[in-house]
Amino acid sequence: MMENLITKIKKLDEQLFVLLHELGNPQYDNIWIFITNKYYWIPLYIIIFILIIKKKKSFNFHSIIYIIIFFSLLITITDQTSNAFKNIFERLRPCANEDVIRTINNISCNGYSFISGHATTSFGIAAISSLIIKNYKFSIIIFLWAFLFSYSRIYLGLHYPIDILFGGIIGCLIGCYYLKLIRYSTRNMKKNIF
Repeated sequence: MMENLITKIKKLDEQLFVLLHELGNPQYDNIWIFITNKYYWIPLYIIIFILIIKKKKSFNFHSIIYIIIFFSLLITITDQTSNAFKNIFERLRPCANEDVIRTINNISCNGYSFISGHATTSFGIAAISSLIIKNYKFSIIIFLWAFLFSYSRIYLGLHYPIDILFGGIIGCLIGCYYLKLIRYSTRNMKKNIF
């Protein structure tokens, strides 16, 4: 019975993938290739960093170093968590099945699919930065970015929707609990970092 349920979920996931992937148009491929590249988003990461510093008006050099270390660790944790899931489940990427998808030039189809590292990391960053900055408009924008960044992986044929969904959920959970851990571990500092 459980195996039958898993088979049905996989089939629905594949059908939803085909529907979303077929919304693509070759003239937009380069836009989605740009969106999926994490290095093009460095200015956004810098803006988040500046907003966090502005939120806490009493920052010093040590606080800035702590923030850089904590966010670097968050990215490492979310990335390695998604890699652990990929190695456990070993679900092939949709692009491995050329009968199902439109192939897009310059896209590498290596590795496994479940869960999306892009979704895990981007939603982890969105969750923790929203909780720190506490601004409604910022939260909408940062979660919209996480959604587009993650959806690009479906468009490019690298992930199924369920990979994105679970990656986003796990990323948010990691971001929330990681912030609690940071606050707990820095509670004895003169001024709490977050």
